[in-house]
Amino acid sequence: MYDFIGKIRYFLEFIRFGVCFLTAFLGAVGYLLFNSPDTALIYVYLASFLVCAGVYSHNNMTDLEEDEINRNSINYFSRNNLSYLLVSLFYFSGLFLSLYFKLSSFFPALLFVFLGVIYNVFRIKRYTLIKNLYTSFGVSLIFLIGTSHLSFEVLWYYVIIYIIFFVGSLISDIGDEKGDRAGGFKTLPVVWGEERVKLFITLLMLFMFGLVLLTHNFHILLPFEIPVLFLLIKNKIKFSHLLGGFSILFLSIWLSIF
Repeated sequence: MYDFIGKIRYFLEFIRFGVCFLTAFLGAVGYLLFNSPDTALIYVYLASFLVCAGVYSHNNMTDLEEDEINRNSINYFSRNNLSYLLVSLFYFSGLFLSLYFKLSSFFPALLFVFLGVIYNVFRIKRYTLIKNLYTSFGVSLIFLIGTSHLSFEVLWYYVIIYIIFFVGSLISDIGDEKGDRAGGFKTLPVVWGEERVKLFITLLMLFMFGLVLLTHNFHILLPFEIPVLFLLIKNKIKFSHLLGGFSILFLSIWLSIF
């Protein structure tokens, strides 16, 4: 029984359940901005969750060296023979559900998967700042799975979402600085130093706050993003990153109610 529970825990860590759980609400946000809550929201959320699980579990298979340093262990499933089967299952099931929801939702989901595979196979994280720009662009595509169309309003929201995830990736890099430095990955905190990156993040978030104030539907983000910046300055990196993820969850709840 203990071994079974342990395997479940390893599996949830392998797919980075917490990250996928929160990121998938981005698809829900995209849907709720232009639709009333209904059963279609379930397909959007599941499709978003599964393609995220595919990309993040795939990443766990390629980041063995730095994960051993940052997390002091390597996940059981990262070296298991079933790992490639699981990753493929996540990719294809997520794409199928996005196609089942709407054809127009399939293309951002497919692009997200494609960019995820390229990132993991070619180790994009080795390239300073490119990694953050690249991953933020990719993850923000989850938002388009829910919107399932393009317009000026959608692109405006996309820019705000992009900045949120770009900032989140930089905060995550600060937390992983030790492992990335040991692994030879020149992330921005490794190259610039932690304090300069914090200043850069502060300027980005001030710019984002200005955009949010012009966007009525996103003003609920401010009570969450301001503490994100405060916690970052206080060097509470994990809490800062976690609260940033929860801001997307609360935004989707807000849109469902109002």
